[in-house]
Amino acid sequence: MRHSRVQDHKLEGELFTIAGRPAGATGDFWSSLKRIKDKDDLFEPFVQCSVCDRLFVYEPKNGTTTLSLHVQNCLKQEKTLKSQPPISTAMKTTTTINSDEKRSVTIACAKYCAFDLKSCNLVDDQGFQQLCQKLIDIGYKYGGVRSGLPNAKDFLPDPTNISRTVKQLAEQYRVKLKDLLQQDLKKIKLFGVTLDYWKNENENHLRCICHGINLVVHHSLSACLLIDQLITSCRVLSSHFKRCELNHLLPSTLKHDNDTRWNSIYEMMNSISINYKHIEGVLDGRGGDESEKLDNIGHQLVTQLCDVLLPFKLGSERFQADLEPTLHLVLPWITKLKQHCTKDKEGDLLPIIQLKKELSLKLDEKTYLTQIHYIATFLHPITKNLSQLSSTEREKVHVDIMAEFANENQDVRDSDDEKDEIEQYLKTKMKFTNEDKLLGWWKKHSLIYPQLSILAQTLFGVPSSSATAERVFSSSGRILEKRRQSLSGDTVDDLLFLRNFRKI
Repeated sequence: MRHSRVQDHKLEGELFTIAGRPAGATGDFWSSLKRIKDKDDLFEPFVQCSVCDRLFVYEPKNGTTTLSLHVQNCLKQEKTLKSQPPISTAMKTTTTINSDEKRSVTIACAKYCAFDLKSCNLVDDQGFQQLCQKLIDIGYKYGGVRSGLPNAKDFLPDPTNISRTVKQLAEQYRVKLKDLLQQDLKKIKLFGVTLDYWKNENENHLRCICHGINLVVHHSLSACLLIDQLITSCRVLSSHFKRCELNHLLPSTLKHDNDTRWNSIYEMMNSISINYKHIEGVLDGRGGDESEKLDNIGHQLVTQLCDVLLPFKLGSERFQADLEPTLHLVLPWITKLKQHCTKDKEGDLLPIIQLKKELSLKLDEKTYLTQIHYIATFLHPITKNLSQLSSTEREKVHVDIMAEFANENQDVRDSDDEKDEIEQYLKTKMKFTNEDKLLGWWKKHSLIYPQLSILAQTLFGVPSSSATAERVFSSSGRILEKRRQSLSGDTVDDLLFLRNFRKI
């Protein structure tokens, strides 16, 4: 049997090694040798060195001089290796980072500061450096290459360099965005830019529907004395639980409303409603006059108030979508909210009945619908019949659509053809599922309804609210704060730009 076959049989489990010398053998070298047996417990004519794992042919008649010399040499080499210092001691304790690698880390830090709104001085923080060093240590420990251990400070750039890199990256992203827009402009005829730019001029514009709904809710709540007092008491309760660190005793924390956040009053009231029994238990357990904080907060009134405000929250959230049209939702949702406020439920408390009346009045005062809202509702296959309107109002919408056709087309067209297109659209039974995308649906039906398709592309690019811009403002508030006010306007603009367009 060859040496290679012996190794194969060992791996396959047909042969195995055992420690022990042959009968009558006296040499000390046998302690470093292993004999080989087969599965029938018979010795094979081989031995294996336990120091270097080398195989040797062994038969008693051939003697053991070769085996003895080999073991002596192996043990001598092992002793020499142990006495020598490891090779790592002769290597550099640190590794020099080349400029390309450090540049890549600088870019990564700049993106980190921009995307996650972190300070450029973060790289000087000891904790951040310890984190980077730990990551490097782990990578070094498990990496395949054993070179000198790099230091985290060698990787991290100066904060000023990060600030400059943010500017460079912003310029690169602006060029990339410009290229993307230029490509789109070659393919499409219609291109819209929506701005949140306020000024004291009476220009035609669409009002943000979320702002309108927010005004409706806030003005109505303030007009109802008992409701206003309830909200004030809830604010005191929420602040008390936060200040005294009692929120961890509840299934979920109590929220506090915020003047700059839509629907925050609902969030506060709902958090109290679902935790009410637990709040009672916590306050009773603390003793004293703690339980008096619930004296002006009736559970039933809080729950009914949440039921009234919930549709306003759901509606405003639908209007805040970024990646899909929302203009067609305004008319159906305003109609739904008005119906919600005009229906008194059995068991409604007097303050709730009063609040619903105020909400109904304020919806008429604070929400402004234009013909564009009506046309957009008509252009959705599900709401094309405009069931919220009278026959006269629906006919007015159809006339306005014809006027839009005339504005969009410079060529002389037969008005009867355009009217026929509207009538065909109204009479045809449409299939529109939850998986369908509105603009995709109109693209698919552009050959059947060419004029309506163009009009749909024009209008559905207009958002119903300024939610996207509001999110940008919220991000700017996280960039400029009490401990971070020395940033220049250009730097803030660059940081916001990188954050908002980080996916291009």
